[in-house]
Amino acid sequence: RELHAIDYLVGIRKLANELARTSIVSLNVDGFALPLPELRQAERVELRRKKLGLASAFVIARCIVTNEHMLEVNLGENHLCHGNHLIGLQELLAAFASMHSLSILNLDAIGLPGGGA
Repeated sequence: RELHAIDYLVGIRKLANELARTSIVSLNVDGFALPLPELRQAERVELRRKKLGLASAFVIARCIVTNEHMLEVNLGENHLCHGNHLIGLQELLAAFASMHSLSILNLDAIGLPGGGA
């Protein structure tokens, strides 16, 4: 079971890394089609309550990290944490940390372990 989880994470990471080299405009990994051009170029991204999960967190992180114009991201009320693992959230936070234009970030109710936010 643990090996399966590791393979899953490796696969997600590889997929997310390859997206930077493609012209794909939409990718559905958690039941919602992520708007890749919007993530790469928009000033505001509204993804609240889209049932996004761990795979989406990796894809979003890889797409937004190069967006120099992003001002606001709303990812509230999604399931961005995987059980007790915070790896998806860590990927997102690393991307957000490099985005100097970002001024509004909503991560409320994202499934933190222990019943937090």
